[in-house]
Amino acid sequence: MCSVSVRRSLAEDEKEESSKKKHHKHRADDEEKDADSKTNADEEEEKRKRKEERRKRKEAEAQLGRIEGELKQKLLELRG
Repeated sequence: MCSVSVRRSLAEDEKEESSKKKHHKHRADDEEKDADSKTNADEEEEKRKRKEERRKRKEAEAQLGRIEGELKQKLLELRG
């Protein structure tokens, strides 16, 4: 009876250890997914920032073009 009890205890220990390993693996997988999600979110944020910077640069270039045009016009008026 003692050996049956020991076998049962060993089997239960193995099941518990297996369950812990699975739980640990799932937690590691979840942590990896969280890290991937953060990385993806960071990449998306970086893309959004670059897009916004390009838009602002285009606006600034257009404004500079308008200012240059106005300056040329004023110079022509002063000369003429």
